[in-house]
Amino acid sequence: MSSTSTYLSSVVSGAIDEMRVRSRLRVYQDDPEAWLSDVLGKRWYSKQAEIVSAFMGSPRTAVKSANGCGKSAVVADLITWIVATGVPSETLCIVSAPTLSQIEKVIFAYLKVNKGLADVRGLAIPGRITETLAWKLDGDNGAEFLVFGKRPSDQDIVSSFQGTRKRNTYVFLDEAGGLPTDMFTAAEAVATGAGSRILAIGNPDRRGTEFHRIFTDPQLSQDWALNTISAFDLPTFTDESVYPDGEDQKNFLNGLTSVDWVEHKKRAWGEDSARYKAKVLGEFPDEADNTFFPQGVLDTAYDCNFEADGAVLPVLGLDVARFGSDENVLYENIGGRVRRIDSWSKLDLIETARRVHGHAQRVMATVINIDVNGVGGGVVDALLRLDEFGDAAYSVGAINNSSSSPDATRWLNARAWHYDSFREMMSDGRLDLDYDDNELREELISQTYKFSQRGAIQMTSKDEMKKSGLSSPDNLDAAILCTIDMAPREGLQPGDVVMGVEDLFDEHSFYTDTYW
Repeated sequence: MSSTSTYLSSVVSGAIDEMRVRSRLRVYQDDPEAWLSDVLGKRWYSKQAEIVSAFMGSPRTAVKSANGCGKSAVVADLITWIVATGVPSETLCIVSAPTLSQIEKVIFAYLKVNKGLADVRGLAIPGRITETLAWKLDGDNGAEFLVFGKRPSDQDIVSSFQGTRKRNTYVFLDEAGGLPTDMFTAAEAVATGAGSRILAIGNPDRRGTEFHRIFTDPQLSQDWALNTISAFDLPTFTDESVYPDGEDQKNFLNGLTSVDWVEHKKRAWGEDSARYKAKVLGEFPDEADNTFFPQGVLDTAYDCNFEADGAVLPVLGLDVARFGSDENVLYENIGGRVRRIDSWSKLDLIETARRVHGHAQRVMATVINIDVNGVGGGVVDALLRLDEFGDAAYSVGAINNSSSSPDATRWLNARAWHYDSFREMMSDGRLDLDYDDNELREELISQTYKFSQRGAIQMTSKDEMKKSGLSSPDNLDAAILCTIDMAPREGLQPGDVVMGVEDLFDEHSFYTDTYW
């Protein structure tokens, strides 16, 4: 036989072998549990099998889970099964987690193990897993993406997902409690086909996130198959037999949360603590240990019902968007009755100033308080430079939240001081907040804090919150701004721009006492 014939024979033989493998794997397209056993030699315990069943039957599945319940392993198993049994040109899996390390060292590490197990058992799964967090299938026309990892970033996540969908697009959101709302929006934008699926799974340790809203908002919940895994559902507690072989069973149990660990955390944290509820019971806590606005304080503010007094003129608070996709938010305070009156985005500083001015003139506001950090100072400048503001009936309070507080041992900076003052007013029944203001309510629930090395209150920053999947507290900041009292200034005239009261304690004031 010629070398050419030998080569062709080997190519044909290889193609036939691949077809046989694919044919054998396609048998399992509707039976992932049988595939897991036959191809990988693995098994799921009953709660893992429930997740898989929900995933098969619903376009959207969300699972809140205690620590060490094998949730990431299920994600990797499902991805491997989809790659093994799906049509490459029609199938794509997108994986996300809060950090690149979580995608690489957890999900893709599991994927590599799974592919290796299939190879050993003679049912090699097509394609190759690269170091760039992708699973590709090489072909004559280039590589076909089967799986790729996508981490949240400062770029527009929704836009970055464009062009990534296939007929059957599967989006897996691991550690979903730490992902921003935009990641869920992006998942919905690409998982549009009839065979597409979204699986969001993670620890329920953060309130106010999109993951939390899926479980607590009736409007969202009805579109999701919801599941919960407690540590007490694990075979380590239930004595469920997963593997018939004792050694395999023992190895499997060693990978799950142990009874000793749960008992230790019960003693260390207490059964009523937020951490115990999230990490052991798989339930969202009533509030986190570092929640700044406890439920009792919220209830007091929502139970107040102040009538708007016509004799009291409003104070406005403006939080200026730092980025193009963020919103400017405007709140008003009439005698303690705090309400959002407007929000907008993608206007330049001049147009933003005109919009605020229009509101102030219409409601006869006495003061507009603006956070001058970032681009807020530009809005103040715009108010001064536009001719139509020469007859302003209000003054402008330039609030510098990064400046000093009156007591550095109590509050790290002015922002912490203003937040604490707002909380005190809520607790004392001096503020009437609107329960139907969902954005403000969620931001109040999710706002956290810590103590500095000197024991001063330090609020969690906007950047930290965004990285944790929480919304930037733009509504809360605007609401707080409109409650900061600028009235005591003697000689304050309409059209004046004055520094915020916090700058009295800062040697490096952003503004001088009289702006002009």
